[in-house]
Amino acid sequence: MTAGAHEGRPLDLPLWAEPEDFGLSREFLHVAVPEALARKTTGKGGEKRAGIFDPTVGRLVGKNLATRMGALLNRPGCTFANAYVWRFGRGAALSPHTDRAPLDVTMTVSVILEGADAWPLGVQQPNGDVLEWPSRPGTALILDGRWRPHWRRAFTGERAVVLLLHWRAPAVRWPGFLSADACARLRGGRGAAIEPSDVERCADLVRLAAPPGGTPEVSRCDRRLRALPVGSAHGDARFLVLLDGELAITMDALDPVALTPGDGIAFPAWEKCRLDWTAPNGRGTALLGYARTPPVQDGGMMETAQGSP
Repeated sequence: MTAGAHEGRPLDLPLWAEPEDFGLSREFLHVAVPEALARKTTGKGGEKRAGIFDPTVGRLVGKNLATRMGALLNRPGCTFANAYVWRFGRGAALSPHTDRAPLDVTMTVSVILEGADAWPLGVQQPNGDVLEWPSRPGTALILDGRWRPHWRRAFTGERAVVLLLHWRAPAVRWPGFLSADACARLRGGRGAAIEPSDVERCADLVRLAAPPGGTPEVSRCDRRLRALPVGSAHGDARFLVLLDGELAITMDALDPVALTPGDGIAFPAWEKCRLDWTAPNGRGTALLGYARTPPVQDGGMMETAQGSP
């Protein structure tokens, strides 16, 4: 399993993997996925594209991998959203787009490629860099498709069969966000001294966690703040880093995520977040970063796509 992101980035995505990394044999996928297509297909792509929504094999694999995917990506409350199996013909392409809600995390598996060694998938990183995954047969890519525009050029082979698995994962967690020295200072009882470097790091992470174009702002919040207001614009992102005390943050109906000094968490601003400060000494201070970013239109497949092959 290999990280596709730049060194030092808080988000270790995109990530490419072998199906065996998740307990999936290639032999199983090579048989079960095409069988799903043989039973029922949907779509208006003619010879270029046909597929099936939420096939049994997709639901089974997606639900079984939800907990493991959440642990791998440090995303609490990761739950299965849906699955697709697509068959593509020569000339099929994917225009640049971001995924629709609630498809926070996508795993795309190239099960079969006939007449081509690979079908590259491009991914735009938050800093503007473009990574290109070759997407060879029997390999998988994990990406946060709601945050990173991605696309495929026209397929040059005869037939491609792709399995898509989607999960809802509303938060990204970075344990140990603060330096060891900063954590030691806080544990020493000298209060929640917010250093300029802490503000800069929080702003940097907000910028990296959001799509390109956002201008981060950082403010301070404390125990008096019990809930975070919901953002009104598509593409908003927030990052919360705990400086002192302890708190639990709850998003929608998910179980609370416990945070201790030094932890950080990023989440979409449209999630309803409730804060529960539990510091016994009565203190609790955090930095809240915010970036309003322009929306990226979901172009989808060139012929009425849903999901992100």
